[in-house]
Amino acid sequence: FGKSLICEVTSIFDKPPLGLTGLTSHYGMLFGIEGNTVRCTPINQPHAWPAVFVWSFDFKPMALASFAGSLIVLCENALYRLDGTQPTQLAINLTKSHDGCIAPYSVQKTSDHGLIYLSRRGLMIFDGMDSRCISDQSVSSRFWQAPSYIPGDSLRYLLLPTLASHNYAALAYEDGIRNDISIGFAQHANHIASGAIKDIKSFLWNGKYFIFWSNVSGNYGAHTCVCVDLKREGLPITTLPLRLRDAHTNEVGRVFSLYNSSSTGIQAFTTAESLLGVDMSSVSSVDSVIGELFVDESTLLPFHIRTGQQCLGNIAERKRFKYVEFHGFGVNPGTVRVRIYIDGIYICDGLATLSETPDKKRRVNIPIGKQMGYTIDVELCGCANIRAIEFTFEEPNSQS
Repeated sequence: FGKSLICEVTSIFDKPPLGLTGLTSHYGMLFGIEGNTVRCTPINQPHAWPAVFVWSFDFKPMALASFAGSLIVLCENALYRLDGTQPTQLAINLTKSHDGCIAPYSVQKTSDHGLIYLSRRGLMIFDGMDSRCISDQSVSSRFWQAPSYIPGDSLRYLLLPTLASHNYAALAYEDGIRNDISIGFAQHANHIASGAIKDIKSFLWNGKYFIFWSNVSGNYGAHTCVCVDLKREGLPITTLPLRLRDAHTNEVGRVFSLYNSSSTGIQAFTTAESLLGVDMSSVSSVDSVIGELFVDESTLLPFHIRTGQQCLGNIAERKRFKYVEFHGFGVNPGTVRVRIYIDGIYICDGLATLSETPDKKRRVNIPIGKQMGYTIDVELCGCANIRAIEFTFEEPNSQS
């Protein structure tokens, strides 16, 4: 024990390269992204990164996912597959999906629908060979990337005319009524940097996909959180009054999040206390708070959604739209705030209670002088359990 021994250590394989990102395990191999290349280790040797196990791409890979028996490489321009089960046998194959990924942390693997990620067009679902956009009919592609900010609290409330406590300002610049204010709101002093948008993050919880803007860059001061319900037909998209910095889903599916309680977001938190499971009254405007996101699976999440223009009946006939009625599930399904548009023009708003009790107002009447048009469009938000929306209108020769 009184002697020391000095010897040389020889490394057979290269060490992991500096700056390696997107680490993903696939068939016992560990993969990572370095620049415009994908590197990997031998099977069950995560410490070894031979220089020969490298695949190059014309556009930068954004993320990796082990999916549908292959390693999916999500590049900026398209999606590729690395097929094979041994490092020496892997081959690159271009898929039919030419909508590349722009946000590496938007990628999630769902059990029923495939791989979901964000492209320049919007939210995409990839089945292993091809992808389709699930948001292009309801949300502008500009919404996902356009920078946003809230100049001040007074303007902020003008941007939230439907329900001030629901901070869905990220969608407000497409609103017909507040268009002049909203255009100014959508422009930000800073431009979005090219390449990966790392502000955008996501997680899965209770059959829903959540995507949010952490605003680390300062480009997304007014963006909040968007939810896609993967269990409902049509995959409806709604917005939530939550300003998240980061989120983590543990091994049993519980979600814990870091919240930003800045002055531009504190109002949204105040209305979401029951969801967060924390007391926000003692949180200062410069602090952040961490807590469990949803403590009860039965909790009704706040939402904001717009139906789009509904022609109802003969598309070529003008109709007299009289009122809209809302129905819910259960004894106390909640209330919704409603705005009504005819032929895309704002007409009126109101509050509806989704109770079947006779003394509850569940109907929003349309003013007599503004009832005529070809289509009707309903925007609503709240924490209600909606079962159906009922439209009452008259056509020239019949009533529905």
